[in-house]
Amino acid sequence: MQRDSDRQADSGITREELKDMLQKYNIGKKPLSKLLGWGETTILLYLREDEEELPDNEYTRRLKNLYTHTTGFLSLLNSGQNRISSVAKRRSIEAIRNLFPKSPIFDAAEYVISVHGKLASEYGAESMSLMRLQTILFWSQVASLCLYNEPIFEDDYAPGRTGMPYKAVAERMHANGCIVPDGLYDNVVVGPYASSLTEEQKTILSYITGMFEWYGSPVFTQLLEAELFRLCGPKTARKRRLASKEVLKKCYGEVFKQAKVKKLKDIEGYMMKRVAYIRNHKEN
Repeated sequence: MQRDSDRQADSGITREELKDMLQKYNIGKKPLSKLLGWGETTILLYLREDEEELPDNEYTRRLKNLYTHTTGFLSLLNSGQNRISSVAKRRSIEAIRNLFPKSPIFDAAEYVISVHGKLASEYGAESMSLMRLQTILFWSQVASLCLYNEPIFEDDYAPGRTGMPYKAVAERMHANGCIVPDGLYDNVVVGPYASSLTEEQKTILSYITGMFEWYGSPVFTQLLEAELFRLCGPKTARKRRLASKEVLKKCYGEVFKQAKVKKLKDIEGYMMKRVAYIRNHKEN
């Protein structure tokens, strides 16, 4: 996937957008120039008012990319951090954090991406995809409801036309390229990320994330389709448009009882059988 910072903008940044960019990311003119590997006075020259508009060239188009795509700017901030002071980086990261609204489901998604990133670098797994993330969130919520009698987040299962269980997560991922950019909660720079998750919820999310590390993209598509059928029925005769947390608890409580899933670690064995059943059923 092409990174936001590498995309080609249709036109260069305007002077007003450049001014807004400095405020948006709380970064000074000289630090921004240094971060980009340009001369210290480049941004200063672009902000001079003696010309009507900025030139439309490679430099201003890159600035427009970074202005438009917050994830791209953060990627640059991480890769070029040695060019600016730690204070300048910390201020900019704190400003970026405020651009990403918080809620329990976003906290869960961000935590999953963080765990997956560490596992992927260790085992060479696939990068995080929307299908993988939605699958992990769904089964983590089911596990928490059925085994611990508490939801991780309040959002209901609402697949809509796309089949994605959690619309808010899908929309945010499409808008920003990922739920949380890599490095946004860099412990060295800004201290531990204080989420709303309990240690029990983190344990569930970590386990379910690790459980799915060995599966590829087709499995997540098949699983989401299978659970959509189980909860809402076939496309031609949907019995419900969403499933509340109470419905999930009742439905999968019965599933877990039949499958003898009594603790978190039992889910992996059930999932292996579930995936095998879906594959065999699809082939037949």
